[in-house]
Amino acid sequence: MSIITPYIDNLTRLQKEIPEIAKKIITENAPNILYMIKYEQLGLGTDYLGNDIGNNKYAASTQDYWAKQDPKPRKHKVAGSHYNMEWSGTFFDGLGIKVEDDGFNIFSKNGKKEFLENIYKTKLTIFTKENNDKINNLILLPNLYQHILKNLLRVKR
Repeated sequence: MSIITPYIDNLTRLQKEIPEIAKKIITENAPNILYMIKYEQLGLGTDYLGNDIGNNKYAASTQDYWAKQDPKPRKHKVAGSHYNMEWSGTFFDGLGIKVEDDGFNIFSKNGKKEFLENIYKTKLTIFTKENNDKINNLILLPNLYQHILKNLLRVKR
C-alpha cells in the first residue's frame, strides 16, 4: 500500500459525500434562502428573469381596493411602486424549500405561488441568475469548501 492511498481513498469518500452535504447546507440555510427570494427579489417586484413582475406598477386605485379587502396590510401597495407580492403575508409565509437530489425548489404551502404565477404569467420562485450566483458563492461553495478542508486529511491508516 502506497503512503498516498489513504488520502486518495479519503478524497473518493469526500467526493461521494458532496451531494448529501450540499443538501444539508441548503436545509440549514433555508431561512436565508427564503429571505432572499422574498425580500431581495419578489419584494422588489422582480421575476426570475430580472424583469418587473407584471411589467407594471401599482395604480392609485390598488391601495383603496385592497384596503377594503384586508385593511391591515403587511406592506402597502403604493401607487407608482413595483409589485411587491406582499399584502397579507400569506404568500411569503407559505413559502418553503424542498431539497432534492439535483437541487432545491421553493414551493407554496397554500397554493398562492401557482395562483400568482398564473396571473402574472411568470415564474416567481426561481432565482434570478444574480441571486442564484449569490446562493452558490456565499452559501453553498464556502460551506462545501469548509467541509472538504475540515475532512481532507482525516484518513484511516
